[in-house]
This record gives sequence, C-alpha cells and structure tokens, in this order.
Amino acid sequence: MRIHHLVLCLVSPLLSSCTGSSANQTTGTPFVNVPYTVVSQGIQQSIKNQQLHVVTDATQLAALTATAAFIPALPALDLDVNNLVAIFLPPGTGCDALGIVNVSESADVVLVELEKTVPGDNMPCVALVPNHGPSVLATMPKSGKPVSFAFTIRKAG
Repeated sequence: MRIHHLVLCLVSPLLSSCTGSSANQTTGTPFVNVPYTVVSQGIQQSIKNQQLHVVTDATQLAALTATAAFIPALPALDLDVNNLVAIFLPPGTGCDALGIVNVSESADVVLVELEKTVPGDNMPCVALVPNHGPSVLATMPKSGKPVSFAFTIRKAG
C-alpha cells in the first residue's frame, strides 16, 4: 500500500495527503491562489449525503435551493461573474464542521481545499445529529476550468 501511495504522490501533486499540513501546496507548482467568499457555512438539514456542486447560472442555483434548505437564506449572488461551490457532507456528530482552507488554480483546474473537523478522542460530543450535516458554500471568480475538491480531516480537542 505504501508503494501505491508513493506512486500517487509522485504522479499527482494535487493530492493533499502528499504534503505536510503546514506545507503550502502552491509552492513550486503552477498554482496561484484565487479569491473566494464564504456565503454560507454551518449545518444544513435537507441533503443527507456527500454532494459537491459547482453552480454557474441561475437555473442551477434554483435547482440547488429547491433541494437544500438554507437558514438564513443565501444572499444575492452574481453568477454572471462568479461561480458558487457548494459542499455538503452527510450527518455526523454535533461537533463536526467543514471549512474551506484555500482555493487555487493552475492553467487547467481550480482546486478547492476543504477541512472537515471531527471530535477528538477526549472531546464530549452528541454522537449523531440526525438529518443535520455540515456544509459550506463560497463564491469565486468564473474561470471556465473544471473544479476539483481535496479534503483533509482534523481531530479537534
């Protein structure tokens, strides 16, 4: 298994598991940071499985808002100049959280780096919150490039 991991690390600099958590993944690569604005972050109730969305127009936004319940409601979004990324995770503990660490792009792809925080071994927490999963939504300038997502998991406490 170590050999496969090494091969993946050599082949794909996009894998977050190939660098230390304190390393800047854009160092020595053609990636540059992209500005982004978090428009909603927290717990949502409607989506019960992991979903990754890139919303590029009003029709896609209407479909997303018909599926997911946002409290408070999403602010007005200018999808003529921005894309919206929406990340939903399945229900977990009452202490689970999700956040965007960085957004960067190369000539070929936009990379959204996310961190899921889970309770540590000695952290008291509600075992499961039914029908409530962490989510984060953010806008970023349109680029026309495909979007990839990379997750890391961090234990809190």
